[in-house]
Amino acid sequence: MISLVSSYLLPVLVLIAASGNGRPQAQPDLARLQNDLAVRYFEADPHMALTKYYLNRGDRREAFFVLETARRGILEEAVFDRAFQIEFEGFDTSKTTEEKLLSQLNQQPNSADLQFRLADIYISRADYEKATALLVPALKEHPEDYRFTAGLAGILSIQGKREDAKRVVDEYVKRYPESATGYGLRAATLHETEPRSVQPLLEQAIAKYPDDGDLMFKLGMIVQETGNLDKAEAAFVKAAALAPKSVTIQSWVGRFLFKVRKDEARALPYYLNAYFLSPHAYETEYVESRIRNIYFAQAQASFQI
Repeated sequence: MISLVSSYLLPVLVLIAASGNGRPQAQPDLARLQNDLAVRYFEADPHMALTKYYLNRGDRREAFFVLETARRGILEEAVFDRAFQIEFEGFDTSKTTEEKLLSQLNQQPNSADLQFRLADIYISRADYEKATALLVPALKEHPEDYRFTAGLAGILSIQGKREDAKRVVDEYVKRYPESATGYGLRAATLHETEPRSVQPLLEQAIAKYPDDGDLMFKLGMIVQETGNLDKAEAAFVKAAALAPKSVTIQSWVGRFLFKVRKDEARALPYYLNAYFLSPHAYETEYVESRIRNIYFAQAQASFQI
């Protein structure tokens, strides 16, 4: 445990040293949070509170190392994940929240949001029977809402019913081919059979849905395959701006800038975006590893100047 904690504290110490000796004295709120962390070091809440303090002040470097030290060196994975979901995602899977949603759903039985939030809790618990019992009637009631199709298809896939999962998705595409999601699903299928037809289809979709980040990101992926890196980059950057809450888009835009453009400084903000959406974000490598290595390189460069 000590060696693991030390490996995550070391970057913090290096970066503090690199920032110089003129560090201002801690503000009262910060001092209180740091003291609380020291007293309750093996609890989740103080780590989350200090991380949010730094994030609220735009110091994502300090926030990253506080959160990552807690994640990798202090807290058990289940404890960390639950605390992060509650504090950063507003996703609480507790019995209290379940009962509250059931009560609200009883008052608003046709609410798609309540139906999905409750089903999402059951999915997170791997209680697929209860989740399916909610998703099936909700899908009939709100067939245009792809969340229910995706949720049901995901459960069927987990249960090994891949043909049934495909059928559910195909039914959505057949029914809503010109929805934003329908275009994206059609593009994915077309990529396997007629790859040259994908870009025109996505451009048609974007003309209809210019603010859809997922479609823009898919266009960037297709354009990158043609070798037009400038156009691909423009699409990726715009996609990230349109979809700031997408872990996949933020992490893969970071990857493009890091691996293809060899621009660590520009990649870092996107990696951080992805990390603070999901510390488990992955894009052929876990993004926390990319972030840590970039910060190490920056610290080393500052010592060499």
